Amino acid sequence: MEKSVCFLEKFLRKFSKVFVIILFISVLLFSLIFSAHYNYNDSPYFGRTNSYTFISIALNIAVILLMLYISRKTKINFKILSILYFTLEIVYMIVVPLKTFSDMKFVSDIAMNNFHDDTGYLLGFSNNYPIVIIFYILFKAFYSDVIVIRLINIFMNIGIAYFSYKTYNLIYEKENKFVLLLSFINISVFLYVNHVYNDIMFTFLNSVLLYLVMLNKKSKVHYFGIILLSVLQYLIRPVGIIYIIAIAMYMFFTRKEYIKTLKYLVITFLIIIISNFIIVSIFGKSEENIGIWSFLQMGINEEEFGFQDGTHSSNWTSKDVINKAKALGVKRGKNKKIAIFNFIIIGFFLFYLIWEIKSRYIYSLYPIFIIYASRTVSYLLDNDKKYLKEKS
Repeated sequence: MEKSVCFLEKFLRKFSKVFVIILFISVLLFSLIFSAHYNYNDSPYFGRTNSYTFISIALNIAVILLMLYISRKTKINFKILSILYFTLEIVYMIVVPLKTFSDMKFVSDIAMNNFHDDTGYLLGFSNNYPIVIIFYILFKAFYSDVIVIRLINIFMNIGIAYFSYKTYNLIYEKENKFVLLLSFINISVFLYVNHVYNDIMFTFLNSVLLYLVMLNKKSKVHYFGIILLSVLQYLIRPVGIIYIIAIAMYMFFTRKEYIKTLKYLVITFLIIIISNFIIVSIFGKSEENIGIWSFLQMGINEEEFGFQDGTHSSNWTSKDVINKAKALGVKRGKNKKIAIFNFIIIGFFLFYLIWEIKSRYIYSLYPIFIIYASRTVSYLLDNDKKYLKEKS
């Protein structure tokens, strides 16, 4: 049994590593030729990469190299960096106020109106009850305006940077302030702070969750902290099941904690089931809810590349999706610790092959990419120094 598990663990680690490397290289090469574009009538398309994209890439590389130089030559103070980041975000929020739209408008409006849903939004998307409840609590506790969520988003972004930095230090047993700088200069993340929805909160919770898993303390408080964060991130976004599975695989194969893994899964899913039961008991269950089959049929929609195409319906069944998939099938043909990151990336990749996709859906992966990027740059620089020493 032990040998079989050990062999499977080595295979999964090696496979996940190779898979992620091939995936990154493929996406990189593809993006040098084609880039995704978006029409605001919800119809995405691929176009040839233009010269402005290459100029943007060059500028990004220049900024990253500058940040790398600063991180190596100067003493970086996290508090000062956070204050500077917070100030810039506040200025951005004032200068570029974003009007809520789509899901975030429905969710924030329902929360501010004490769960009065005149639009019937929650009848179709009842999975958003948890985020509405959280927003409702925050509005009641502070102030009934989206500015509250945006301010919390800033603090969460700072938290994401901090826990990414701490996770890096745990994995590689080496301090690297470049992780902080890379997190704070991420333009996409900086601009996203105005978005009043579940993405930043989901990312923050999983940044803390992965750090606690890596920390691996033996106390019961620590263990139940992992379980409660696993439940909360799942309730906010059900795609969090990928994190739960990845953590279970990591605990089972890498740490060989068989009983602990079983307890983690049983308790986590038990709390999730109870939580969903309580929500349904309070708010009721709608027959108009947009189910899993509607998202799946959209995910295999060839015309819109799996993007929102306006065909969401509670009437889609498993049979419809299977028939659609059959029709489409004719046309389409250093460290054990980082295994958990690879499991998550593979999970997201496979999941969104068959699910409706928007660019913001992979927002929560950016802390992992920053950790990988920081490690790669540091590794190359360290090896370059060794090479120069040997030559001299």
